[in-house]
Amino acid sequence: MARHGTFQMNSTRQTNNTLQMNIRTMLAAKRTPLSQIPLAKKAAPEHLDRATWPVALLIIYGVVWAALAIAPLDRHDWLLENLLPLLALPLLANVYRHHAVSNFSYTLIFLFLLLHTVGAHYTYAKVPYDDWFRALSGRSLNELLGLQRNGFDRLVHFLYGVMLFPMVWELFAPHIDSRGLRYLLVAAFLMSHAGIYEIIEWLAAAGFGGNLGVAYLGTQGDQWDAQKDMAMACLGTLLAVLAAYARERRPTA
Repeated sequence: MARHGTFQMNSTRQTNNTLQMNIRTMLAAKRTPLSQIPLAKKAAPEHLDRATWPVALLIIYGVVWAALAIAPLDRHDWLLENLLPLLALPLLANVYRHHAVSNFSYTLIFLFLLLHTVGAHYTYAKVPYDDWFRALSGRSLNELLGLQRNGFDRLVHFLYGVMLFPMVWELFAPHIDSRGLRYLLVAAFLMSHAGIYEIIEWLAAAGFGGNLGVAYLGTQGDQWDAQKDMAMACLGTLLAVLAAYARERRPTA
């Protein structure tokens, strides 16, 4: 009887220890901090749910896109630049139908596509942001930042890593058990696509050639433009990774 009682106690302890380990593992595996942080929940008005907010953003984007489709600076370059949203919107529609993504992520994608639409209207090398800033402040933004060229394209490449990280994280991270691999694979996904885009850009420019190729590349005479664009995208991704990690490690109230 004593042996039987001891065996039951040991079995109970082992069962409790196993349950505790399973609970800890489940909690660690399901940590998706970017979809749970307060900023993500407040990105959209509270009265708009996940089904309504992306549709509202799509309507606004459609209106802005249609307005900037009128008399772009270079119609042929505009057509090439709009291949990106032509490919992106069906993918986003698929995400909307089949995956639970926060309004915060949709909002960042919306802002990124708006910036791309502005770049397509003016061509990236000729977006007159410096003129806009001078009209508002009376000073040159390029001079304040020490820029010798139009920096709009570099800004958008940087924001690619920052603004796409939350959605990629929410789609992939919950399916990766290792915390370290989550950050590594999501970052690698974004960085590799920055390189793939530069290759596609080069092939398109080489294929079309002439003024259209020059306008589409937007190098502005910089032979290292592609490498610098990729570096900006990688920098934006790394900063997004660090921000996500800091939020994950921050003690919750």
